[in-house]
Amino acid sequence: MRTSRAWHSYLINQPSLSRNVTYQSVVGNVPQELNHDMTKLPRIYSLSPGGATKYYWFNILQKVAAGEHLRERTKSGLYTFGRYSGTTEADCHASTLGLNFHSDRFTKVIEECSCSTFNKFKIDTQSKLKTKSDYYFVQPNCAIPRIENQDIFSRPDLEKYCSENNTEMTQLLILSTQIYYLYADFGKWNGDDIFTVVDTTLLLVTDKIKLLLEKHALKNIKFKEIPFLS
Repeated sequence: MRTSRAWHSYLINQPSLSRNVTYQSVVGNVPQELNHDMTKLPRIYSLSPGGATKYYWFNILQKVAAGEHLRERTKSGLYTFGRYSGTTEADCHASTLGLNFHSDRFTKVIEECSCSTFNKFKIDTQSKLKTKSDYYFVQPNCAIPRIENQDIFSRPDLEKYCSENNTEMTQLLILSTQIYYLYADFGKWNGDDIFTVVDTTLLLVTDKIKLLLEKHALKNIKFKEIPFLS
């Protein structure tokens, strides 16, 4: 049986179903000069906090009113975060908001990949935490389309989607088939090594980013390979 914290950890690592955040999708705006060979699909990974309990979980200190757009208000610096649990800093931290935050070191490593563009929004942390690093909410500029039914608990008609959107079935990423169905159209990827899916907080990366982060031995980062539809 999962503990309440284990359930919380499981759920925040599922793609968010919220519509409270807006990304600029790359649909119809894939730079022609990239000229990707989509017959050679890269390996794609989701990036999230690891499960070690010694690392901080952040907790919002203010009261949150119903209907607040949590991500947008976090990006605007309207919240302060303290320690919910854990004793040690790392490079990737979960929070009770369901948002993940990343260290200054993490963002600098990602910035080494010159073709990857993203925005970072510094969060305010409680002064008594005395964190050595600044922490950020990271939002990639590239967001590929999500594919789902209005009824998310039934499988979408992927054949119809591909026919209407000039996409091959083998270019669809399988994000979730447990609890609900969610796929993404990798055929609209613009080549950035860190990207997301429209209306989610997922961070997806290529092998290039994964190897770079592993090379720098960043702490509390977990990778999960995302399969393509075969």
